[in-house]
Amino acid sequence: MLMDNPRQNPAGPGWPTTRAEGGLGVPGTRAARLPGLLAAALVLLAHAGCLTSPDSDVREIEIVSGNEQFQGRDRQLNDPVVVRAVDDTGNPVTGATIEFAPAPGNGSVSYHMVETDSIGEAAVRWTLGGEAGAHSMTGSVRDGPSVEIRATARVSDFDIHVVVEEGFTLEQETAIRAAAERWTDVIVGDKPDLVIPEDYQVPAQCEGIETLSPGMIDDFRVSLSMRPPGEGSRLAICEFRSTPMSREPVWIHFAMNENWLRVFGSDIQEGMTHHVGHLLGFGYFWSSFLRNPTTEEGPGADTHFVDPATIAAFDAAGGSDWTEGSKVPVENNPLRGADFHWRLSVFGKEIMTLPTPVWGSNVPMSAITVQSMAALGYEVDVSMADPFVLLTAGAMAERDLEAPGPGGWCFHGEPAEVIYDRGHIVGIVYR
Repeated sequence: MLMDNPRQNPAGPGWPTTRAEGGLGVPGTRAARLPGLLAAALVLLAHAGCLTSPDSDVREIEIVSGNEQFQGRDRQLNDPVVVRAVDDTGNPVTGATIEFAPAPGNGSVSYHMVETDSIGEAAVRWTLGGEAGAHSMTGSVRDGPSVEIRATARVSDFDIHVVVEEGFTLEQETAIRAAAERWTDVIVGDKPDLVIPEDYQVPAQCEGIETLSPGMIDDFRVSLSMRPPGEGSRLAICEFRSTPMSREPVWIHFAMNENWLRVFGSDIQEGMTHHVGHLLGFGYFWSSFLRNPTTEEGPGADTHFVDPATIAAFDAAGGSDWTEGSKVPVENNPLRGADFHWRLSVFGKEIMTLPTPVWGSNVPMSAITVQSMAALGYEVDVSMADPFVLLTAGAMAERDLEAPGPGGWCFHGEPAEVIYDRGHIVGIVYR
């Protein structure tokens, strides 16, 4: 997963080659413009002193994008690694040869040597190695400077590709990326890929997205943008994946405003983990698993989630003695996001109850939540859930963890349109 720079807008995985056969197909790179043998011969001549080489002008190699990505073992990273060669005055160097070399056991690249283009940039595709953990690769000029590019190979084959437009700080992007990776810890199974064609027509509810990236979505894409001051947040599903049983969201766009980030403050990772759970389907795609919703019976309905494995996880967390209603209890108070969260008075601090200002960091993701995702069709690893115990029986009476007021139940931020399919508004994100 990579926090993209949309101005690069490189082609995604699976994008057709636009250069000579086997070319990288990334706009802006000069890889494979010459037949392989001729290009290699020119490089050798340059290093032998027969031709003037711009390599000697390179004083530094900068990473433009593609650093610190996450992907499954033996799989290609979502986005190219892009570097820039600059001289001693900071100007780009054109025609320098960048050599890309993964560390031993750290995978392979589409090209080992790439010539920088007119803005001094060179791009390459990196396929990680077969071992989980930290991977590294160097980009260097012969007898000159080098830079280290890093990536992480996860055990899970489930990938959430996060694409972020301008307007977010590096710390915010890092927290958002970590939030998505928390879900890849517990959702491990691969999903069918979805190819976005070059002539893709953006659906109405996602118009204005600057991060449109043709190519393959593997397995889930979350794109985020910052809305102008005064405009509310907006959550829209851009594309679905059709299955024999249902339709699953595969590309979600979250246009948030500054108030959303301000409310979460330093706990944006926890807040974004909560929202990514919703984007993956928690609450929004419960369908027949949700019984007695509040929209039918009003506040106080016995709203509950009926999947047997999720009920078993609820019992294992201390819910076997709970007799106040059916299992698993879902929020039935409209002020707390009824029908879309676990019931706060029963669960307390858990990643999929309504966020409150008393949450803080290290909010547990329980086995109950993980099992509920399996009911939606995901392959999960319950062993990766956090230790969690429900509130004691005496604490399960209806009550507030914090009285409503300034900063109280407004932790979701300002109201936001929630758009499920082709422009149809079906809900509002809660105040």
